[in-house]
Amino acid sequence: MTNILCRNNCGGPYHQTTDKFDPDKTPNGSMFALNEPFKGNGWASFPEHSGVTGDAIECPNCGAPYADIYGKVRVDGAKKQGIQPPVSVDASVADTLSDGDGYSEEAHNLDAKIRELYVSGMKPKEIADELGIGHYMVVVNRLKKIGVYRK
Repeated sequence: MTNILCRNNCGGPYHQTTDKFDPDKTPNGSMFALNEPFKGNGWASFPEHSGVTGDAIECPNCGAPYADIYGKVRVDGAKKQGIQPPVSVDASVADTLSDGDGYSEEAHNLDAKIRELYVSGMKPKEIADELGIGHYMVVVNRLKKIGVYRK
């Protein structure tokens, strides 16, 4: 497992790679795990499943996306390993970037369900329990991201 570095250099490392991480594939939530002691202290993080991609894979401290515009994350020691982001964007990556926000259909559906439950009057903790999300702050972060959270 290798630590992931925040693009803003805000601290951490907060996440590490899992055995599903492949630097040649588009990153998704199943490729990362929240590090201790952050996990044990109840820090919120993106859902760690394959439906979470793009800007949704973000630093839990500052909210910056881990991936750059090429879909690459900063892996601790990457320069020593010779891993560099591509210098140009090929047609398939350009199409992906122009198609939307980097979320899969599954992640959009999850956000829609969270929004629906929140608007119906459920509290973030109740939504997290209902949907089997590990910590209610993940729900709060998603509600903030989709612009409906109010204290």
